[in-house]
Amino acid sequence: MENEDLFEEEGDLSEEEEDDLVMLVLILLLGIRYLEQKSYYVAKSKDLYNYILPKYEDCRFKKIIRMNSINFQKLVSLLITHPIFQNNSNHLQAPVEL
Repeated sequence: MENEDLFEEEGDLSEEEEDDLVMLVLILLLGIRYLEQKSYYVAKSKDLYNYILPKYEDCRFKKIIRMNSINFQKLVSLLITHPIFQNNSNHLQAPVEL
């Protein structure tokens, strides 16, 4: 049948060439972070913590931040006083919550 012979031509790839082709495809796939486009837009802003996150319902908050809002607030309150987030230079540092 014609469909059976579709991929069988005289110049078929050798086993080594097939392996190389498979490796190339796998390498290309590894370079793609997402196989499908995101179906939602995540707003980003310096005001994310104060104005955007509080408006998210629990399900969306957890999907984006990957933890519930109460635990996120606890984590921020613990990190905000950590010395690594203190900046004594003239360069502004982003707030912990961002």
